[in-house]
Amino acid sequence: MLSRHAEILFWVGRYLQRAAQTGQLVAITSMSQVEGHHSEHRWRELLEVLYLDRAFLEHHDEFTSDAVLEFLVLDRSNDGSIAASVAAARDGLRNVRDLVPLDLLEAVNVGHSAIRATSAMQLADQPALFFDLLNERAQRISGVIHDSMVRADGYRFLVVGQYLERAEMTLRTIDVNRLAAGDNVESWLRVLRSVSGLHAFIHSHNALADANDVVRFLLLGSEAPCCVQFGLTHCESELSVAFSGMRQVTALRSLGRLRATIEYADVPLVTDAALGEFIDAAEMGIRDVTNCLLDDLFAATNADLHSYEVL
Repeated sequence: MLSRHAEILFWVGRYLQRAAQTGQLVAITSMSQVEGHHSEHRWRELLEVLYLDRAFLEHHDEFTSDAVLEFLVLDRSNDGSIAASVAAARDGLRNVRDLVPLDLLEAVNVGHSAIRATSAMQLADQPALFFDLLNERAQRISGVIHDSMVRADGYRFLVVGQYLERAEMTLRTIDVNRLAAGDNVESWLRVLRSVSGLHAFIHSHNALADANDVVRFLLLGSEAPCCVQFGLTHCESELSVAFSGMRQVTALRSLGRLRATIEYADVPLVTDAALGEFIDAAEMGIRDVTNCLLDDLFAATNADLHSYEVL
């Protein structure tokens, strides 16, 4: 497989997952407004966690619900918005259309068209309905990827992008909720439901589980896709196959270090400021893995690249 195709598919996976989990984060924050939490404070925290607060303030004066919703969901000039992420994934897929199932192109096109047809007024009036539909479309896209794609290197790079993005966004979800809800168990259970992890958590924990148990599960869990450790382990497995026979694969070493660091960590309590530092360090680790992976792809020789299994 050509390195440029591998890179495109990697970023398609990241963009698709970014759109899905940005929607989950915005939905959680939007729900908190119904419960009477301070609106401006919550939206500011969300934008800070997504590193989009400065970009938002370049065009807006206040962190109002309507303004932040439009900025994070519909604003194509914001590269971190759901609309921009889906559009980037769609453009990427069109460049590798011969390597992916037609069903995947169609599913992404449907999602792209639905977002373009949504107005800021519709989003502000019925945010819950929009995010429910967004979640359904994201699940459909994920289903097509895992049910229809040939298990070759194209699939591997796409799902590595998905898993890395999901791990990073799960870290940000933890960060958002620890700032907003502290050790409130009900809020953490809603987080689990939003990332499709509630059933897995209940299956492995008793009725007396608290907020710290939820955080440890989201970080260290190895049996649910929403968990950081699950994603890193699967990334390592897929990359080991994709880079089989190649030397100096720095991404695998970086990934192994990060996975081991999280696996054997003493996770700080939800109310401890050290948890924020732990999350920041883990996010930096994921960025390092991404940079190493892109370096590996373009540092490989032509012979190595063409030795990949082609879809």
